[in-house]
Amino acid sequence: SWGTFISADATPNVANYKYWQTNTGGLTITDFDGGILGDIKYIKSKGAIVYDVTSSGLKGGSTNLTTADGDLTCWLYGGTDWLLISFTDQSDNLS
Repeated sequence: SWGTFISADATPNVANYKYWQTNTGGLTITDFDGGILGDIKYIKSKGAIVYDVTSSGLKGGSTNLTTADGDLTCWLYGGTDWLLISFTDQSDNLS
C-alpha cells in the first residue's frame, strides 16, 4: 500500500511505508524523517514538487529537482542523508 505525504510538510516521515505519493501542491521537500540505514523509498509525485538537494538532507546533484504529476523518485538512506538513486520523468518521451 501507499502512504501519502501531509501537505505543507517539508520533512515528511517515511517510516511506515516503502511506497509514497506526494500531495498535489507546490511543496519543497528538504529532508525525510524516520529513515533507517539502507532504507529505500519510492515516491510518486502528484503535482509540482521540488526536492531541495543542494542544502538539505537530500542529495542528488547540484540543482534542485522539480517533479510533476506522475514522476517517480527513488531514495536510499545512507545514515545521514537520503541519496537520489533514480528519477523517472513521466512527462518526457524518454527518447
